[in-house]
Amino acid sequence: MSRSSELDTMIKTYILSTTCNDWHSDTPLLTNQEKIDFIQGCFVSEFQWYIDRVGRRPALKVYLMGLPSCLDLEFYNFEILKLAVIWGVLPEKYKDKAADKFLQSYWSMMANKLDQLFRGHRIPEDVQITPAVYRETLDLELLK
Repeated sequence: MSRSSELDTMIKTYILSTTCNDWHSDTPLLTNQEKIDFIQGCFVSEFQWYIDRVGRRPALKVYLMGLPSCLDLEFYNFEILKLAVIWGVLPEKYKDKAADKFLQSYWSMMANKLDQLFRGHRIPEDVQITPAVYRETLDLELLK
């Protein structure tokens, strides 16, 4: 697997691991396709007016920046930078300029990867992982 394919899978797995339907249903989402359909349904029902106005991907970026209840993505800069280090996008001792560049692209990247999932492009295998477990894994990786 190439480095870009590996990174693509890590980011998409992360996005899907943050899916949260607690506010919407008592039924857990078991497969990645169920999670994708759920997120897309929330996005369209809440943002169709903006999708019509600016297009799907720009609307998706704004939607994610508004911290929708269906996803629990990291939004603090420090936590976002921890993700970048774990994913191998930034070295452990990164420069401020590199960190700023990654932070500026974070929401666009998340919107791009989520849009790819909506279109069925390279959906990762189903893995049952909760946001808390994912964060714990990240913290353990940083301690190595």
